[in-house]
Amino acid sequence: MIDDVFEAGLGTEKQYTHPSHKLYPSIQSSIEIIALISKKGTCRACEKFCPTNAIDFTQQEEFLQLEVGQIILATGYELFDARRILQYGYGRLANVFTSMEFERLTNAAGPTGGKIVLRDGVSVPKTVGIVHCVGSRDKNYNNYCSSICCMQSLKFAHLAEERTGAEVYNFYIDMRTPAKSYDEFYQRVLEEGTHFIRGRVASISDAARNPGKKVS
Repeated sequence: MIDDVFEAGLGTEKQYTHPSHKLYPSIQSSIEIIALISKKGTCRACEKFCPTNAIDFTQQEEFLQLEVGQIILATGYELFDARRILQYGYGRLANVFTSMEFERLTNAAGPTGGKIVLRDGVSVPKTVGIVHCVGSRDKNYNNYCSSICCMQSLKFAHLAEERTGAEVYNFYIDMRTPAKSYDEFYQRVLEEGTHFIRGRVASISDAARNPGKKVS
C-alpha cells in the first residue's frame, strides 16, 4: 500500500517497514499485514522461514522500567499542509511537490533511487522552480521564519542542476544563510547557474503564457 509517512506518498509500504532507512539498529517496526493474515490461520510462512527468528506472533505488549543516565527528548515536527495555499496548486497540479516529497526523490534510498522525475515516474524536468517561505513569514499562516527553507532550497537547487541539468529558479523573499559555510554554499549555487528571483510568488499555473509553448 502507499506509504504516506516516510515516503511522502511517493512509494509503497512493504510488509516489513523501517521508521528510517538509516535507523540503528536496523529493526523492522511493522508486520501489520502479515499479522492480520496469521489471525485468519491461513499463513505463517514468514515466521517459519525467517533466518534470524525475528518474527514472533505470540509476543505481547509489555512495559519496561529502565535506569538511564541521560534522556534526549525528540519532539519531531508537523508538516505544513501546502494545500491550504490554493494559488500554489499543490494537490491540484501534478508536478508541484512539497519539500519532503522532493527530499525523498533526491534520496538514494527513496522510491526513485535518487532520480529526480515528474509524477509519471519517468520524465526528467527541464526547468525547476523552487518557492521559499511557503506557509511561513505570512500572517495568514505562520508569522515566523521556518529557519530551514533557504538552505534546503539551495540544496535542492544544487541537486536538481547536478542530476538533471535543468534550468533552476529560486523564488525567495530574503536569503538567510547565517551558519558556518552556509553563505559559501549559496555562492557555489550561484556559480552553478541557478537563477535567484526576489519576491513572493503570486500563483503557480500549468497554463502556457506564450502560444504554442508546452508546460510540463
